[in-house]
Amino acid sequence: MVIGYPGLCAREAIRAELAMREWGDCARDETGGWRLKVKRGRGNGTSDDEGELAQACAERCRRCRRCAFASVSAQLGVCTWWHACNVTELRTEGLGASFYTLPKHALGLLLPVA
Repeated sequence: MVIGYPGLCAREAIRAELAMREWGDCARDETGGWRLKVKRGRGNGTSDDEGELAQACAERCRRCRRCAFASVSAQLGVCTWWHACNVTELRTEGLGASFYTLPKHALGLLLPVA
């Protein structure tokens, strides 16, 4: 299991974005995200899925210049990135309940050592 702040780093609902495969521009936008596929687990929010998605999210965030925080949901198969985030005000209701959020420097700890 990956440790992070429970909740989604969003002031407003992001339902429309969750329907897209990818959104946001890493060079200029404040937020964006990716739908990520689960390979090892069954894709139903298991701890294997959570770890795999966290790894994939960490890699994407590392390559995204404006990503300073990432919110991950194994249940939804989604990684959202944020240029700024107040982790004391995360959305924990509704869809936000399935997310956890990490700062980029902590996401780097999830990447395998080469």
